[in-house]
Amino acid sequence: MARLVMFSEEVQKLRYVEIEYPAWALTGYPSYVPEILIIITMEKAVENMFVQEMAYDPDMYGAVGSFGNPASVDSSDTEALRFWKTERLDWNPNYYPGFYADIWPILFCLNEFNCLTLILEASNSPPRKRPAAPLTA
Repeated sequence: MARLVMFSEEVQKLRYVEIEYPAWALTGYPSYVPEILIIITMEKAVENMFVQEMAYDPDMYGAVGSFGNPASVDSSDTEALRFWKTERLDWNPNYYPGFYADIWPILFCLNEFNCLTLILEASNSPPRKRPAAPLTA
């Protein structure tokens, strides 16, 4: 059980949202939402790190001049990876992302952010009653 308490600047008063069922909660520092500048999942952030630091996709990001026929780099070979990082690395200007693999997840994520704007609506509605347990004989 939990109660979310927030101050609504629109109506200049506190709003409450009752959480009746077990759930995990993720909290951020106050005024977290206005600072959202880009929408990215943890999966995409880790993938980006692997592309730039571990030679995950050298045709997308790798040695300049080797795009189209990039050298394979074993990310578990620290010496080969260190050598790869000494080269002049850059993004392939001719690389095009796939719509469903790369672009659609970002657009879908935008739709999932509706929960950020509906919280005040939920706080204005009366609390829902938990259904009564069925009687057993």
